[in-house]
Amino acid sequence: MTITEFFQQSEGKWSSQRTTHDLATKQSIGGKSDLWIDLLSTDEPTVVSLCQQAGADLATVQTAFRVRWEGQFGTKAEKGSTLMVAIAAPGSTTEGTLLSQPSKPGAALIQTHYSLGEDEALTLVTEQDSVHAEERIWYASPSLRFRTSTIKQADGFSMASFCSEIRMGGAKPAPSQQATAQA
Repeated sequence: MTITEFFQQSEGKWSSQRTTHDLATKQSIGGKSDLWIDLLSTDEPTVVSLCQQAGADLATVQTAFRVRWEGQFGTKAEKGSTLMVAIAAPGSTTEGTLLSQPSKPGAALIQTHYSLGEDEALTLVTEQDSVHAEERIWYASPSLRFRTSTIKQADGFSMASFCSEIRMGGAKPAPSQQATAQA
C-alpha cells in the first residue's frame, strides 16, 4: 500500500470515539465527533499555496486532502478543519513529510514525518518546539480504523489517546478490493 492508497481508503465520513488520558493527573476524558475526509486535486490553489509556503516541490506531492471535524470532547464543543498534503521522500511512496495547515487564523504550518509500514499502519511523528507527538493509524477493516497518539512536552506533560472510527458514508473500495471486483 502507498500513502496515496492509504488516504484514498480514508475518504468519506467517519464517526469517531476518543478517550484521552493525562498521564500526570491520571484523568481521562472521552468524546465523540464526526470526521469528513475529502481528497483534493494536487493542483488545487490551496494545495499549491501550502507547498509553496513549505518550499516543497509540487512534483513530489503524493496526495492532498482536507479533514473536517465537529463534535464534543468532555464538555467542550470542537469544530475545525485542516488541509494536509503528503510529500514523498526521494524515491519513496511510503515515507515523507505531511504538511498540515489548520484553518484557525494565525495557525502555523506543521511538518510531520510519515511512514507507512509493511503492516499498512501509518506512523506520524511531529517535533515542534518542545513538543514530541506520535500517532499511529491502522485499519481493522475498510470501514473500521484505529488511532493511538502520545504527546510529550519538555515540561513533563504527557498525554495518550485512543480513537476508534467507523465509516458512516462515502466508502470507496481499497485498490485491492477494486481489482477483485473487476475480475
